[in-house]
Amino acid sequence: MSQAITKSKQVTCFISKATEKETISWHIRMGHIHLRKMNHLVKNNLVRGVNVKNFQLQDVCVPCQKGKQIKKSHPLKKVNTVNMPLERLHMDLFGPIKHKSVHGEVFCLVVTDDYSRFSWVAFMVHKSETPEILKNLITLLENLYNLKMRRIRSDKRQRNRVQKQGYG
Repeated sequence: MSQAITKSKQVTCFISKATEKETISWHIRMGHIHLRKMNHLVKNNLVRGVNVKNFQLQDVCVPCQKGKQIKKSHPLKKVNTVNMPLERLHMDLFGPIKHKSVHGEVFCLVVTDDYSRFSWVAFMVHKSETPEILKNLITLLENLYNLKMRRIRSDKRQRNRVQKQGYG
């Protein structure tokens, strides 16, 4: 705000409007606050160094618009897409582990039924035991549930190894 003293010793005040560039500059300096807040701060002399009394903005602030955006949610998938036990099994083989078990096993095979989320765990001394243990486990489960195993999922390396050895 500028002041001018006239010949009659009256004080005349001039209210200055900020240019678009000044408004954007102050908007950024003040942390992208709303124009109403900017004008409130200036009118109540809560900010030093601002010679402008009225901020007006014609364009939108791109960072403010981006900050208000939200990502479109993805369509929900069914949590469980299988309808019966043994329809899909997941297997994972890991090891060798640092410390051997009492019987010297350093590898572990975990098989999980996608329908029931029940898991079976087998410990092994050698990775090469995997196909035989898997065959025995699947045969046991098929006889127990009187159902056939449909699919088995694993990482690609292990699946290929099991298929080469005759199962999967």
